[in-house]
Amino acid sequence: IPLPSARVVAGSVNESIDAATTAVARAEIDGGILLCATPVAASCRANRRECLRAVPIRDVGEVRQSQRELEVNLYCFDPTNKAYYELRRLLHSMME
Repeated sequence: IPLPSARVVAGSVNESIDAATTAVARAEIDGGILLCATPVAASCRANRRECLRAVPIRDVGEVRQSQRELEVNLYCFDPTNKAYYELRRLLHSMME
């Protein structure tokens, strides 16, 4: 899936949230995907930031539900133990 602009941030979840906050606030990006082992905690931390609306997701159904009900701009997701086709479907649904 081609991404219009992708930024890789190595380090802690907090550093990644800081980078997303800065990029969204500067209108460099509309939103992002945070891959981490703790998506629920990460979304809680991200939602403390005024410009971020984060949600933890596990599957395509949750992505679609969050798109209908919320103005999400940061998906928090744990890719561990996901098959390639499942990851691809998830990423594709996040970009719709």
